[in-house]
Amino acid sequence: MKYCNSYIGIIGLSLFMMLINGAQAQSGEAVDFQACELYGPPGVAAVSALCGHLEVAEDPNNASGRKISLRIAKVPARGKQPQPDPLFLFAGGPGQAITEAYPLLAGVFQDINENRDIVLIDQRGTGGSNALKCPFDMEDLNQAFDLDQMRRDTQACLENLDGEPRFYTTTIAMQDYDRVRALLGYEHINLWGGSYGTRAAQVYLRQFPQHVRSIILDSVVPPGLALGSEHGRQLDRTLEAVLTRCEQDESCHKAFPQLRAEYTRLIQELENNPKLIQIADTSTGERIEMLADRNSLAATLRFMSYGSPTQSLIPLMVHKASEGDLESLFSSGYTMVSGIVDQISRGMELSVTCAEDEPYLGDFSAEKDTLIGDIMVQAMQTSCSVWPHGDAPADFHQPFPSTVPALLLAGETDPVTPPAYAHSAAQQYEQQRVIEVPGKGHLVSHYGCMPEVLEQFIDELKPAEIDSSCVQRLGPEPFFLSNTGPTP
Repeated sequence: MKYCNSYIGIIGLSLFMMLINGAQAQSGEAVDFQACELYGPPGVAAVSALCGHLEVAEDPNNASGRKISLRIAKVPARGKQPQPDPLFLFAGGPGQAITEAYPLLAGVFQDINENRDIVLIDQRGTGGSNALKCPFDMEDLNQAFDLDQMRRDTQACLENLDGEPRFYTTTIAMQDYDRVRALLGYEHINLWGGSYGTRAAQVYLRQFPQHVRSIILDSVVPPGLALGSEHGRQLDRTLEAVLTRCEQDESCHKAFPQLRAEYTRLIQELENNPKLIQIADTSTGERIEMLADRNSLAATLRFMSYGSPTQSLIPLMVHKASEGDLESLFSSGYTMVSGIVDQISRGMELSVTCAEDEPYLGDFSAEKDTLIGDIMVQAMQTSCSVWPHGDAPADFHQPFPSTVPALLLAGETDPVTPPAYAHSAAQQYEQQRVIEVPGKGHLVSHYGCMPEVLEQFIDELKPAEIDSSCVQRLGPEPFFLSNTGPTP
């Protein structure tokens, strides 16, 4: 950080101490920042930052009641003339901690971070902010999906929870975010949210529009959507796109000429004749017994559909499974799921979905005819029959008009938040641009030239004038035709 000349003076010294050691409000509250390292998954480089904590009331209407601590991190701008409006990031899930996700995202925001601080707040109930964790036994995979067992597990989690679930909704959490904004001395901020984080960012914008300079939404949850109500249909849409692309790809079609028939046969076989199989836990080398049935197949393909690289594996995995090699397919799914489980605070996820989604599911009958069926809706309803419900504002699912410049991003083959969702949400913004990234799945900010597009948007605030032609050069990963790798 550089100050003009060498003179700081009394006001300059106060500002310097506030930026380096914390921000203090008139009430005496402060965030005491200390140097720290942010760690992501194994193999991902740690990120240097300033970390601190802020104590807040768990019940916002009872200031003298129980307190919880929020974890806050700041990655200061590297440049000589930092801009006064930082970028606040909102994690997905719901249930993911942004301080744990950021090492994976740091490259996306490297150019933005040259001139702007990056501010990370673990949303209450996640990470270092009184995480509402529920244990999940990854080795207990040899049983069929059981709603009664899910109800018992949810009840057990609730009984051992260190927190009151009703106070971990998005609306309450965004009050925390604005409190941090004020303490850190930022009058206006830019927002980036991914997946569920797009809901959080939009809730913040709805509550505190006067403090938002711009908003970027990657893989958009539109305000009117009850999450979970369309998961089956969106998964089918993506799987159909993968099958069709393989049929139209000369090499893929040559390698798997009967892929669609094999896919249909695999579903029917596992529905009619579930099988106990052995899969490998790649983190320990141990063998685990798993039930391969229609439900576990649907869950496996759903996780593989999230990203373009794993979508490219689906034809090969389906082909091998149809020939009897179920282990390759289900081991791939297990590896992905086990990598995600530890990142999600299940209790916070339930606090959000049971207050904001489950009561608004509406007619989900169309889900029953999908690969995954209405199993996710049933699971949500079962868990929420046990979980205490917080309150969502009456207009929570109503669109709201905004003059804040908005950039909305969507992956063409996203199995959760398709491009149609981005176009739906875009209607509420006077200044907006939707960019669809061809051939990509869920979350697209990190692909190709997208980081430069994000930087241009934040610098210029002219969404209609963004040159996104470079995005059209992106596309799906080449299909894997064997275990040795993708198409040459």
